[in-house]
Amino acid sequence: MLEPLLYTSAIFVCMLAMLEAGRQLHRKHKAAGDAVTEGVGTLEGAVFGLFGLLLAFSFSGAVDRFSVRRALIVKESSTIDSAWQFLDLLPEKDRQEQRTRFRSYVDARIAAYNKLPDLDAFTSALTVAEGIYAQIWAAAVASSVDPKRPVDYSQILLPKLQEMSDVAFDRRAAFKNHPPAVIFAMLFIFALLSSLLAGYTLGDHQGRRSIHRFSFAVAVALTVYVSIDLEFPRFGLIRVDGADSYLVQLRAGMK
Repeated sequence: MLEPLLYTSAIFVCMLAMLEAGRQLHRKHKAAGDAVTEGVGTLEGAVFGLFGLLLAFSFSGAVDRFSVRRALIVKESSTIDSAWQFLDLLPEKDRQEQRTRFRSYVDARIAAYNKLPDLDAFTSALTVAEGIYAQIWAAAVASSVDPKRPVDYSQILLPKLQEMSDVAFDRRAAFKNHPPAVIFAMLFIFALLSSLLAGYTLGDHQGRRSIHRFSFAVAVALTVYVSIDLEFPRFGLIRVDGADSYLVQLRAGMK
């Protein structure tokens, strides 16, 4: 997992360094009598434009994936609740046994995501939840093939159980769905290139223009930080924990 604070701190410090390097390079070229501004505007526009697009797409994609992860928690709660209601169709003995398994399953699902950012504990807890689901499924299948049953209630329940499994899989897939590492590498590289060019341009002005350089570095670093924080909403300041309340409320209602 990419550490947001470490990554953005590195970007911030390196951008300030490149801004100063660009300013010094400008002064060196000017002292040598070079035409320091000739053709620079076109190059700056291209690099800044590409950097802006990269930032925008990274931020937009992170927001979309954050929304998907939060929506999947709500969907899982709804799917489990629907399957729970269908348990009323089962005979008394089967109904009580399946309800006990359902409670254990929801408890395991809640516990798994509460263990983050400990990935090993998270994986172990998910394995427990998957084992409980396997018991729920096996019991429903066994009930559906019982020749002594006058009505096959489990065939009504099985599609609901399959939906539960599908949503659980989608949540785990969404948890691992992040941009490739090359995107973050490109963000870093373009941040440095943009800073070098911006520093070079600021060399035309008297003074160091510290406020401009600092503001530029802060704005970029903050945008990158929020994008990464959105990508890992169980680890940083921006979190989807609030959506877990739907599962908690569902479990509280499983009497």
